[in-house]
Amino acid sequence: MFVLHKTISNSTRHLHKIADEQLETKLITSMRDADYRRTIALHTMNATEDPKQRNQAIQHIQDINAEFHAAREQIFSKPRTPQEKKAWKETDLLIKQGETFQHRVLKLIEQKQHETARHLLAEEVIPRQDTFVNNITNTLNIQRMKIEEDLAEAVQHNNQSDKLLALLGSIAMTVGVFMIFVIKRTRETENAVLEQGNRIRALYGVTSKSGLLLVEQINEMLNIGCQLLNMQCGRIFRIDSDVDVITVLNTSGTEYCNDLPPGTTINLDETLCAITYKSKRPTAIHDTQAPQFLDQHKCFQSSNVNAYIGAPIVVSGKNYGTVNFSSTNKRSKPFAETDKDLVNLISSWASVAIERQLEQQEIREAKEAAEFANQTKSAFLANMSHELRTPLNAIIGYSEMLVEESVEAGDKQSADDLGKINTSGHHLLSLIDDVLDLSKIEAGRMDISLELTNVSPIIDEVTSTLQPFVDKKGNKLTINMGVKSYYIRTDKTRFKQILYNLLSNANKFTKNGRLTLNIMPEQKNGSDWIIIEVKDTGIGMSPKQISRLFEAFTQADPSIGKEFGGTGLGLAISRSICKMMGGEIFVESTEGLGSTFTVVLPVSRSSVNTDAA
Repeated sequence: MFVLHKTISNSTRHLHKIADEQLETKLITSMRDADYRRTIALHTMNATEDPKQRNQAIQHIQDINAEFHAAREQIFSKPRTPQEKKAWKETDLLIKQGETFQHRVLKLIEQKQHETARHLLAEEVIPRQDTFVNNITNTLNIQRMKIEEDLAEAVQHNNQSDKLLALLGSIAMTVGVFMIFVIKRTRETENAVLEQGNRIRALYGVTSKSGLLLVEQINEMLNIGCQLLNMQCGRIFRIDSDVDVITVLNTSGTEYCNDLPPGTTINLDETLCAITYKSKRPTAIHDTQAPQFLDQHKCFQSSNVNAYIGAPIVVSGKNYGTVNFSSTNKRSKPFAETDKDLVNLISSWASVAIERQLEQQEIREAKEAAEFANQTKSAFLANMSHELRTPLNAIIGYSEMLVEESVEAGDKQSADDLGKINTSGHHLLSLIDDVLDLSKIEAGRMDISLELTNVSPIIDEVTSTLQPFVDKKGNKLTINMGVKSYYIRTDKTRFKQILYNLLSNANKFTKNGRLTLNIMPEQKNGSDWIIIEVKDTGIGMSPKQISRLFEAFTQADPSIGKEFGGTGLGLAISRSICKMMGGEIFVESTEGLGSTFTVVLPVSRSSVNTDAA
C-alpha cells in the first residue's frame, strides 16, 4: 500500500507539474497574441477616420491591455530560478519599452498626428514587438522541453514502480491478486497521464513548425486530431447565426470528408454543430443513433454521422463556429474527459489562429488604404505647390520692379509697403518650396545629383547671406575650417539647403549669443567623411523635445511656432536629404544652454539610394 500510495502521489505530482507548465504556456501564448492584437488595433485606430470605430478600437485596446496584464501578473507571480528571473527581467523591459511607445502612438492618434503615429509604429513599436515575440517563442520552446523532460521522468518512475509492485506481488497469492488489481488501476492512470502528455506534445509539434501557411497548420492539426481520437474526419465550420447557415472552412481526414469540401454551405439545424454552437461547450456523442438522442434534435435524423465530438470556436469574444471530429462508425465506449480536453485545446488554438488571420487581413487593407492616401496627399501637395509658385513668382517679380520705380520716384512709403509684399512673397515661396521638397521625398521623386564639389565657396555664400540676420539678432558667427578647401562628392544645391537650414535655425533661437560653424575631416572604418557642426548658445531643448525634432510639421514645442515662426519642415527635409546622400544628422542639446547639430557626409559616394529617406 505504501508503494501504491507513493506511485500515485508521484504520478499526481507529475500530472500537476505538467498541468502547471501547460497553464504557463497558455499564459505566455496569451501575452504574445495580446501584444500582437494590440499593435493591430493601433494600426486600425490610426487608419480610420470614423470616431465610432476609433472609440471601439480604444475599447478593444483597453480589453487587450487587461488580458495582457492579467497573464503577465500570473506569470510573474510564480517562483523562478535566478536564470529564469534574469530572462523574464529582460522580457519585462521589452514589454515596458513597447508599452511606452504604444502609449505615445495612442497620444499621437488622439492629437490626429496620424503620419507620425504610423512612422513610430513602423520604426519603434513593430521592431520591439518582433523582439518580444522572438523571446516569447524561445520561452515556449523551453516550456515544451520541460514537458518532454517531465514525461520522460514519469515514464522512468512508472517503470521502476511496476518492477517493485511485481516483486511485492509475488510474496503471497492473496496479496498478489489484490496487487494485480492495484497495478491495473495504476497503469490506467499512468497511461492516461502519458497519453495526454503525448497528445499535447503532438499539438505543440504542429504549432512550432516553421514555414507552414495558416491553412496548412490548421489541416495538420485536424489530421493529428483524427489520429489521436480515432475519428475519420476533422472539420472547422464558420457559423452565420443570422441565417442559420454553416460554411466548411477546413477539412482533413479520409475520403468520407470529401462529402463536404471547403466552401460547402448547409443549414445549421441539419448538423450536430448546432448542439455545440448553442450549448457553447464541448459536445461528445459516441453513438448518435442511440434511442435517447433520436427525439432530442432533428439533426440526429438528418445526419449520417454516428460518432461526434466538437467544441465551439470563439473569435474576439464572439461565437465564430466549431471544430469537430466525426465518424460514420459508432464508438464502443463513450469519449473520455481527456478527449474533450484535447478538442477544447484544438479549439482554443484555432480561435487564436483565425483571429490573427482576420486581423492580418485588416492590417493589409488598412496599410493599402494608408499608402494610397499618402500617395494622393503627396501628389496633391506637389501639384498645388507648382500651381502656387507661378503666381507667387509673378508677385515677387512685379513687386521688385515697383520697389525700384518707387525708390527712383522718391516715394518712400510706397517703397516700404511694396518691400513688405516682396518679403512676404519670398517667405511664402520658401514655405511652398519646403512643402514641395517634402512631397517629393515622400513620393520617392527627390533627385540627387552628385558631383565633385568644393564646399568652401558654398559655406562662404551661405554665411554671407545670413550675416545681416545674425547681426540683427546681436549674435556673433565664428567659422572654423582646418583647411581652405574641402572637396566632396555631393549635390551642391542640397548641401547648401542643409547648411542654410541649420545656421538659420541656430540664429533664430539665439539672441545676443554665439554661433559656431566647425568643418573638419574624419576617417572611420576605412572611409573618409566630412563633419559639419553648427553650435549655438540659444534656448536649447529637453530630451522630450529632441525626440520629435525631426518629424515633419513638428517643432520642439507648440509655443515655438507662435514666438519664432516656421513650419517644422526644415530639419525633417535636411535629415532626409542627408540620408539620401549617405549621411546623417545628429543633435545634442541642453535646455537653456544651447544646441549642437552635427552633419556627417561621405567624402566620396558613387551611388545614391533615394529610398533611404
